Amino acid sequence: MDWIAPVSTIGGAIVGVGSALLAERLRWRREGNQQWAQQRRAVYQEFVMASSRAHSQMRASALKSGLSDSERFSQIHEAIDSSQLWQQRQALSLTAPSHIVALASEVTRALEAIRNLLIEAPSITGDRFLHLRAVYWLKNAELREAMRLDLGMSGPPDPEVGHYRGPDPLP
Repeated sequence: MDWIAPVSTIGGAIVGVGSALLAERLRWRREGNQQWAQQRRAVYQEFVMASSRAHSQMRASALKSGLSDSERFSQIHEAIDSSQLWQQRQALSLTAPSHIVALASEVTRALEAIRNLLIEAPSITGDRFLHLRAVYWLKNAELREAMRLDLGMSGPPDPEVGHYRGPDPLP
């Protein structure tokens, strides 16, 4: 009896099915990685936008006239709370690598320093405010660049990394 033809047919079928399964596994992994990157991108975007909202709303609250100290305190705290910065920071801690979480913590601490100063002295023109704003801006740019690198984005780096776009109040 001739066994070569059936054995080669079975061998070919095994190779064909194995190749198809391997190709399907690679496609599934690639799609999973793409979905994970899209999820991280969305979380990164939400955190950066929440940070920006918190900063803008704190400044707006500090500029309001006719507020008592307790009203200003409440509004400046509410500016951060309503921005959803804390919620986005928690989401970031579940999706981002540890170095990005650490940078996000630095951005959050920079915003907290601005908040504390604006409660103490509600002026956006003083040297202390300008210094804290520059620190926040630089930390935020560093965080955005780390996020871009984590997402595999190409191109030139964020132009604000290491450069503050306003007058340089940093010593």
